[in-house]
Amino acid sequence: MNRYLKNEANFIITTAHGVESPELQALASKHPKSLKIIELDITNQESIDRAVEAVTPLLHNGLTYLVNNAGKNPHPTT
Repeated sequence: MNRYLKNEANFIITTAHGVESPELQALASKHPKSLKIIELDITNQESIDRAVEAVTPLLHNGLTYLVNNAGKNPHPTT
């Protein structure tokens, strides 16, 4: 992600379940105009709806790329 944040023309929206990650918060603090963090729990429809509401106004110029790396383990080991 750092590589993309170096180019100020890029605007990155990232989602995470638990946005309190110190590393993620440090990146957001370093790049406040280029990085937006949205909380998202893909197993919770209300969380999905809130994420959509938060992201939609940020896409006034459209969306160039979408990288989806979300998933749910159907057989958790814990």
